[in-house]
Amino acid sequence: MFFMKIGLDFDGVIADSHPLKSVIAKQMFGVDIPPDKFFKEYIVEAGLSIDQYKKVKENLYFNDHDISPIKDAPIRISLLLEQGHDIKIITSRTGETLEKAKNLLKKYNLNLPVVGVGYGVSKVPASEGLDVFIDDDIEKLIPLAGVVKHLLLFSSPYKNNKYKDVICVKSWNDIYKYITKI
Repeated sequence: MFFMKIGLDFDGVIADSHPLKSVIAKQMFGVDIPPDKFFKEYIVEAGLSIDQYKKVKENLYFNDHDISPIKDAPIRISLLLEQGHDIKIITSRTGETLEKAKNLLKKYNLNLPVVGVGYGVSKVPASEGLDVFIDDDIEKLIPLAGVVKHLLLFSSPYKNNKYKDVICVKSWNDIYKYITKI
């Protein structure tokens, strides 16, 4: 068996932050966005500006919201670790919000190294040497083409992937199957 180095984004791949983003957007700006459509391409169409989206994320990250894990994420990550794969989190979070992510990982019983690169900062340097990287944001995956061999977009049915270097996965079961077949 080939043991891989796997990188995971945190929000939207491990932590299911979309339902809370939906609630916060409604509370702060009166905009109704279903959790399964809470991604940049749709939020602007739904009436939320990029600045407002940043404020929703700040509210989510800086306040003590209880964010549930994505279905099957903790168990599938644990299985991959048991099989000998090396896994680390590479997130845009830094500072206090990074500490909150680390605490949530502990709550999910996942003891993983976490690298915070900063909002709007490329994940390329932190991803060098990885075999697989999984993110829910296509804009963060595209720069990794040629750096990481296997790029997986954790995707809702509303996201279209038009990039040949990126594979869409819709669940942690899909992710696990893909990784175990490599």
